[in-house]
Amino acid sequence: MLISVAEYESMQETLDILSDQEALADLRQSREDFAAGDTYSVEQVRAELARRRR
Repeated sequence: MLISVAEYESMQETLDILSDQEALADLRQSREDFAAGDTYSVEQVRAELARRRR
């Protein structure tokens, strides 16, 4: 079977993430936060980025 370099690299990145317990915990927490509605609006993010640039 042949796959493209891009597909191979994508698979490698996926394996790296799946083997990183801290990254998996962060992803789980993000999904829980999203499900609970604990998110920021685009306007809030832009305002925070603007504040940090000053």
